[in-house]
Amino acid sequence: MAGDYTLSIFLLLVHFTLHFTNAINLDELFVLQTLYNATDGLNWRDNIGWVDIGIDLCAPLEATGITCDNDHHIISIILNDNNLRGTIPRELSSLSYLEILDLSSNIGLHGTMPVWSYGDLSSVRMVGVGGPLEMTDFFVSPLSSMSRIDVTNSNVVGVINNNLCSGFPNLRYLSLNDNLGIQGEIPSCIDQIGFLNYLNIQHTSIAGSIPASLCSLGYLTELYIG
Repeated sequence: MAGDYTLSIFLLLVHFTLHFTNAINLDELFVLQTLYNATDGLNWRDNIGWVDIGIDLCAPLEATGITCDNDHHIISIILNDNNLRGTIPRELSSLSYLEILDLSSNIGLHGTMPVWSYGDLSSVRMVGVGGPLEMTDFFVSPLSSMSRIDVTNSNVVGVINNNLCSGFPNLRYLSLNDNLGIQGEIPSCIDQIGFLNYLNIQHTSIAGSIPASLCSLGYLTELYIG
């Protein structure tokens, strides 16, 4: 009898160990809950898997817009055109495994773009966000993994300066067009972003002369200025 009881307790512990081992990191879960609450998740166009967020959000079926890696870390958040309304929470920057963030076409979003000082983030797409979207600190925060930034027509407010060069040395795609709130000038060190192949700063308040270093970008195939 005692042996059966001990075996039952052992099997129960194994169950909970496996359950939590295969579960999403609780800190990351908190960030998702914060995002959901801050952007009126109950009224998203699609909130499957978010309403009753639990520790198994990554498995067996991931919540809408969420992709996890094999270790149950969040690597992608794609919630474009999903009726998010509210402030973008700064807690997003604690998702150090996040590679892709796309909150485009949510005209009710506004606030300050979170700043990633470390991590794997390589692509940020915030096209057609209502704004205003403050990005000054984002532009000056170094993140070598970043390869794509697209904030077209999102009422962005921010200043471009030389920190862009040292902060995003592996940037390949930069689209800032249709944001009159973006100021500054094309940094003279632009040639340090050696792999840049797309640059669009049309319809912004970026002023000043065009630096000669722009001609040194050997991979640049598309350039839109003015």
